[in-house]
Amino acid sequence: MVIDNHVHLPARDLETTLQLATTLGIDRMCMFALGNEFDPTQPAPPPARHWASTGAPHHTDAWNPPPERITASNQLVEQLMEEAGGRLDGLCFVNPRYPENALSEIRSRVASGPMQGIKLWISCLASDPMVEPIAALAVELDVPILQHCWNKFGGNLLNESSTRDVADLAAKFPTLKIIAPHLSGHHEEGVLELAPHPNVFLDTSGMLPDSGILEFAIENVGIKRILFGSDAPLRHPGSALARIQGSALSSSQREAILCGNYQRLFKK
Repeated sequence: MVIDNHVHLPARDLETTLQLATTLGIDRMCMFALGNEFDPTQPAPPPARHWASTGAPHHTDAWNPPPERITASNQLVEQLMEEAGGRLDGLCFVNPRYPENALSEIRSRVASGPMQGIKLWISCLASDPMVEPIAALAVELDVPILQHCWNKFGGNLLNESSTRDVADLAAKFPTLKIIAPHLSGHHEEGVLELAPHPNVFLDTSGMLPDSGILEFAIENVGIKRILFGSDAPLRHPGSALARIQGSALSSSQREAILCGNYQRLFKK
């Protein structure tokens, strides 16, 4: 079995997404929204290093969606979960800058609804105190948070978490289960920052395959803390699978990454 832990709302129709997954041998996908699906005209902000000189805004609406767009996006994920006939899990996307909406969405869609966990993006850093009420509720519900993070050589976007921010959150909440995606964007230094925190899991989504980084992660965090993720449709799931299939892993290690660790983490 193959389970893709990291899938965005499909750029095309759900049927095409499911057909591609079937062709590649992906049995199940975990999908989430980012709250900007209903306003594609919003521009992406420039890298953080440019903001002091350009006067770019502290936030743009596309990267800091308001409650009404968050709710609509989560409703769309739930609709697709139902249409997929059991092939989709779902994560509840929330914005910590709107705590009332965030906690309400989690209670209705995770505690009482069909979703399996929580998705946080770049509206604020993982180390920001605004994340703490969400983290506390995730601990109470015993569900994971997929927290976007990246270590960019040119500088992260404003409020885009690095592995250091995730490590800070993990230290504050040692029983909180955190998934830190984009393994190839962590680089070796990021893997080592996350390694001391047994409640942090890595997923293999990200940029083009980086030779040796998966083996380095296994050596330093252990095989039980790594999940397969593609970042589809932003990146082709076939390429994401190739980074697993082309690595120097045993069959039991591949099985752990491709499905076993996910099943244990999400209690499947």
